[in-house]
Amino acid sequence: MAILVFTAVLIGWKIRAANMNQTFINNAEYLGFVKENKIYEMEEENVFYHLPNQKLPFLKRDFNVKNSYADFVIGDTEISITLYEGEAFAIELNHYRALKGKIGKNDNILVEKSTLNAKEDGIYKENREKIDGILMQLLKIHRTVYTN
Repeated sequence: MAILVFTAVLIGWKIRAANMNQTFINNAEYLGFVKENKIYEMEEENVFYHLPNQKLPFLKRDFNVKNSYADFVIGDTEISITLYEGEAFAIELNHYRALKGKIGKNDNILVEKSTLNAKEDGIYKENREKIDGILMQLLKIHRTVYTN
């Protein structure tokens, strides 16, 4: 009896895994992502978006990690955005200091912590519309590829 139950669970998981894995790939490719060196990459208006190569872990109902990334440059400042699970984010300037927060209701950007120095804070404030726009584009991408 236990073997039958395990077999049924395994078959159900295999079907779910195949569907989720293929949906992720199809959605990423639909958006224009190309698989390069074990990650999916896309460039759009000098912004480089990255997604991990997702595979549903054995007997799990969802991916272990659902993060999305964007990298771009404004002037001589390198900016990286990481979106964690479609909710929390980090906007890092020059690979060192960052703004951290979450996406609130109605997709509001809620900054909860900043380690930016005065110069970096000025760069962020001066370019906030562009940076926040890229974060929102990353959120849109994230929601599209992680739709089941």
